[in-house]
Amino acid sequence: MKLIIFNEKNRYTPEDLKRLGKYKVTFYEKKSNKLKDVKELWQDEEFVLGVQPSYVDKSWDGLPWEELKKMKGLRGLSLSTTAYEWAPYKELATKDIPVTNVPGKSTDAVGEYYVFMMVALLRKLPYVIKDDWHFTYGPEVLGTDARGLTAGIIGLGKIGRKIADLCCGYGMKVIYWSRSKKDCPYRHTEIDKICKTADVIFITTIADEATKNLIDRKRIDLMKKTAIVVSPVNPMVFDKQYILDKVAKEELGGLGFESEEKAVTKFKGNVFPAPEIGYFTKQTLDNESRIMTDSMVSILKGKPVNVINL
Repeated sequence: MKLIIFNEKNRYTPEDLKRLGKYKVTFYEKKSNKLKDVKELWQDEEFVLGVQPSYVDKSWDGLPWEELKKMKGLRGLSLSTTAYEWAPYKELATKDIPVTNVPGKSTDAVGEYYVFMMVALLRKLPYVIKDDWHFTYGPEVLGTDARGLTAGIIGLGKIGRKIADLCCGYGMKVIYWSRSKKDCPYRHTEIDKICKTADVIFITTIADEATKNLIDRKRIDLMKKTAIVVSPVNPMVFDKQYILDKVAKEELGGLGFESEEKAVTKFKGNVFPAPEIGYFTKQTLDNESRIMTDSMVSILKGKPVNVINL
């Protein structure tokens, strides 16, 4: 069995490249490869497929099940991301093909970045950026201290817990909702109450069919006029456009998210479309290298770890 990896070698540490070097491995290092053009994928030899989404054409929109199911040699799929809704993991489960992710690789990096976004929105930084860093000390840029505010975390997984701990460090009151109660010092609260009472709402739940449209217009309308929403998750969980419309009309306090397409000047109001560098730290890439290597090698050995679909 061989490894076919859509990623750059330099995303792996020398130690992990040495581990991978014990097997037959091919890297496809240019971005936006089309799967149908890669001959190795359509031969009979068994293989494990490793994917960093930028290196497969349009994969963020979904790895194509119609193509994957025709790959006779596919024996495992290893994703370089924690999120896995972009892969047909349920369909692959019907063929007993394990799909793995990289749990916890960017917990610190992403948690820190989204708390940074919260502070930027509390300080009205988007208004200053849109005015080419010129401003006068007036109501439009009058900021708010984080201390004493209530942070509502919707989804207390690894990243949600990191954000909660950082907010606590800022002197904020933290409440949370998750599908199950957690062993933590924070109070489990129903979503509607979080929407009604929180000053900053972090949407950090897993994005899947169970959470699709979880934060709909009805719940968004419960939010305070001054409330700020910050989220690293797929907008399938929340009505992003409705939030943007309400921020533009000053019916919400702000929105923070990562975006590769839109400049801050494209949005009206206190909207911070931050560059997609939240996860991009040395520590995260080292974690990704180690965890993804563990996953791929484990499939080759017949004892897969970090599996999300079997």
